[in-house]
Amino acid sequence: MDFLLEFRYGLPRRFYTLLDASYAVGFSKFLLHELGIIPAKQFIVDNTPGKFQGAISEQFAHISALRSAEVAFLTDGGAIQEEIRADENKNRALILGSAWERELAKNLGADLLILSVPVTYRLVLSCAYAGYRGGIRAIEDIYGRVLDTYR
Repeated sequence: MDFLLEFRYGLPRRFYTLLDASYAVGFSKFLLHELGIIPAKQFIVDNTPGKFQGAISEQFAHISALRSAEVAFLTDGGAIQEEIRADENKNRALILGSAWERELAKNLGADLLILSVPVTYRLVLSCAYAGYRGGIRAIEDIYGRVLDTYR
C-alpha cells in the first residue's frame, strides 16, 4: 500500500498494446480489471486473418461491463507509432510492445514493457505471464518500470 500511495500520481493511467492477438486481449483485460489501467487504442500487429478479426474486436468492445477499447489491426509499426504520438491523452502511459517501441516510450515519457519480438534490452531466460504467478510477474515488471523513472 505504501508503494501505491507514494506513487499514485506516477502510475500509468492508460495503456497501448502493440502485440499479437493472443497476448493483446488477455493483457488488456488483466490491466483493466486487476490494475485499473484504462485501455487506449489497442493495436494487433500479427496480420490476423480477417475471419478472426470480428471476434477479437468483439472482445475489446466488451472488455468490461463499463468499458470498451478501440482496436486496430495494423502491421505498420511506423503508422502505429504516429497514431500514438497524435493521441492527446497519452500522459503517464504504459506501452506493451517490442524493443522497436523503446524510442517512442522515451519520447513520450511512457513506461515500456517488452512482451513481443524483437526482445532486446532485456535478458529473458525464464519468464512467463500466464496464470497467477504470471500475473504477479507482470505487476512486478510494470511497477518496476515505474520505479525506474524515479532514479
